[in-house]
Amino acid sequence: SQAILYPYDTPTRQTKSLDGLWRFKLDPTAAGHEEEWYKSSLAGDDVMEMPVPCSFNDITTDASIRDYLGVVWYDRDFILPSAWIQENVVLRFGSVHFSAEVWIDGVWVGSHEGGHMAFEFQVSTLLNTETTKHRVTVAVNN
Repeated sequence: SQAILYPYDTPTRQTKSLDGLWRFKLDPTAAGHEEEWYKSSLAGDDVMEMPVPCSFNDITTDASIRDYLGVVWYDRDFILPSAWIQENVVLRFGSVHFSAEVWIDGVWVGSHEGGHMAFEFQVSTLLNTETTKHRVTVAVNN
């Protein structure tokens, strides 16, 4: 395991926070992987907005969410600054409890296990340089 320093903007490094409201969906029947939810934006009447960072179990008073254990899905769109197209782009998570699987625009990025630990993925080669709008999807199992 290696330590990951917290990224700060410097003259040679820019950061972009993806904190904010993400689309969120419980997956009590474990259908998300089989139905390939990572291939498009989460949709349906059961999709809600969830603040990130947060513990979804602590955000709502709805017992079905507050007491939920299992896989949940998050996704959000983001704009890649045009100046970053030829740069080294790293997707960093401060922590995900307990396991995470990550996709960019429906393409597998990687996975991580271990709550409360930062992790990151090199995603430069996964970003289509024809567009600046992208989607990150994360399946989390708490």
